[in-house]
Amino acid sequence: MEFYFLFFFVFLLAVNVGANNAGACMATCFGSKTLTKRSSLLLVFIFFFIGSLLFGQEVIKTLSEGIVPKTLVKENNSLIFITLIIPMSAILVANIIKIPIATTHAVVASFIGIGIANNNIQKESVSLIITWWLITPVLMFIINFLIGKFVYYKIVKYLLELSGHSIKKKKYDKILRIFLILSACILALSAGANNSANAVAPLVALEINSTFEAAIIAGIAMSFGSLFFGGRIIDSMANDITDISILRAVSVQTTGGILLVIASVAGIPISLAEIITSGIIGFSCSNLGWKKTFANSNIVKILKFWVAGPIICILLSYLISLLMGNY
Repeated sequence: MEFYFLFFFVFLLAVNVGANNAGACMATCFGSKTLTKRSSLLLVFIFFFIGSLLFGQEVIKTLSEGIVPKTLVKENNSLIFITLIIPMSAILVANIIKIPIATTHAVVASFIGIGIANNNIQKESVSLIITWWLITPVLMFIINFLIGKFVYYKIVKYLLELSGHSIKKKKYDKILRIFLILSACILALSAGANNSANAVAPLVALEINSTFEAAIIAGIAMSFGSLFFGGRIIDSMANDITDISILRAVSVQTTGGILLVIASVAGIPISLAEIITSGIIGFSCSNLGWKKTFANSNIVKILKFWVAGPIICILLSYLISLLMGNY
């Protein structure tokens, strides 16, 4: 019976991750009317599965045994439910307060809390993950800030010069939209590769499934979530974007997707939401300026949540682990 509960929670979390990530990957394609909603969801469905299958195993391995030893969770199977319940609660809270959720942070933080409570944690691996968490958002910010500052307006100027040549402009617009679709597919593939581990790591930690089998399960569940529940997320995100710039979307999605694939190959779990939002903030600073960007209360709220979220998840996981150890 315990196995069926575990599999239910794993599948439920993977479906939620897939549905939420669908919006982050394809809202620009749908919002800019480059693709229909059905086409957007179908592409996410395909590339989530491919990403999980081809590149997801290293991150699954890291989460299942790189933070706490497998022996720890095998000796007390009930501890593994903490790594599923806390992330699902974090998703719920984030949706209520309308903050882009970093599910990866919640999952990793849950494992860290368990390790601290049981005085059994892989310090080197955790230090490496946290280092990536600190570097990748800054790198995304810098790259997109520089693109926005030195490249973006040159392309815009070129587009304005084409305004009198309707044939050339139509051709350029078509090419740009192709790049938008390609960058969204890269992002979906990288999301499947990196975020699939968030849900299925417990199955590998308990040696119920191999990393390859877990990657297949995650790919199916995330794809299922994107196809059947991602539509509302895409609607919401696309409608919230009042002026979608295809150029900016291509830049953020391409750089974010490349960083996520590199992290996946290295076996490092990082957050899709954090990466993409950092790129958007970088672009905003290059165009609107630092003061105007950070005067936005939503951005300040997001940054506070990113700092407080993992700390709260570690504390909750730590306290629950201690309570479970006493009974």
